[in-house]
Amino acid sequence: FKIGKTKHCFQLSFDIMNVGNLINSKWGISKTNTVSNSNRILKYEGVKSATDLTPVFSMYKVNGEYPTKTYDTYQNYSECWKLQVGIRYVFN
Repeated sequence: FKIGKTKHCFQLSFDIMNVGNLINSKWGISKTNTVSNSNRILKYEGVKSATDLTPVFSMYKVNGEYPTKTYDTYQNYSECWKLQVGIRYVFN
């Protein structure tokens, strides 16, 4: 619409963030290493003996127990889908 010589209008916008998660709740999420210890799943313990140089490794424990899942879902606000509605008043 016009007021005097100035044109005025409203612009409406819709933004959907993380559409993958909107379609399927298993999509668009981040997964983190269960152990979360610098992304290491094994700990180097040394060698078997002075004569047997076979390396020995052990798994990291989480809260005193060995992990049963490979990854944990990282739950954060940014992992959810969001809809943003905007309205803008333009005049020129």
